[in-house]
Amino acid sequence: MTDTELDVMERDRETSSPRRRGMRLGVLGVVVVAAAGVLAAVLWWPNGGEAPVFGEDPPYGLTEVGMPNTEAEVVAVLEALPAIDGRQPSLGSEGGWASAKYYESASGEVKVGISAIYDPELREAFPEWNVEASVGDPDSDLLWMTPPFADEESFGLMWAASDGSWLFVLDVDTAEQGPYRPSDGPDLRVRLVDAFVTAAGG
Repeated sequence: MTDTELDVMERDRETSSPRRRGMRLGVLGVVVVAAAGVLAAVLWWPNGGEAPVFGEDPPYGLTEVGMPNTEAEVVAVLEALPAIDGRQPSLGSEGGWASAKYYESASGEVKVGISAIYDPELREAFPEWNVEASVGDPDSDLLWMTPPFADEESFGLMWAASDGSWLFVLDVDTAEQGPYRPSDGPDLRVRLVDAFVTAAGG
């Protein structure tokens, strides 16, 4: 590699958006905390009983649609999400980030909903992805993973197109007092993905 190429890479690193770096650290923090929870669950699950069951395996039909790959397309899909249990999602977007919240905490944190983050490099920071051939976009693969939450209150899913620039994060957190109980989690996760697939043209 030439000195010129190294200089360019260094300048890119130094001028990268603090907000983007913050998003990376935030999402990475969730994964680290979740991984620690998995270890705790293995060590402390009472009487050696079975770990929580999170429902059928993903990706719940995500391979049937092509992933939106521009901010306008992402926002359009989130705007097209249908109501769930009579709740229309609250929408928000701001330069490289968008979300649809079906339920949120008092501080505005997504508790039930889907968020999208623009950063082609963000996927590389996570553990090994599951790879599925995409029917909706034969030129791309679907990457997906289930964050390793170790309790019966939090359910999530993350996915992206192998050649795309957006990471999608589904949140179902029933730990806080709200309209959903932990027993709703597995089914609610499937319903949220089904809503996304429908909105994306599935």
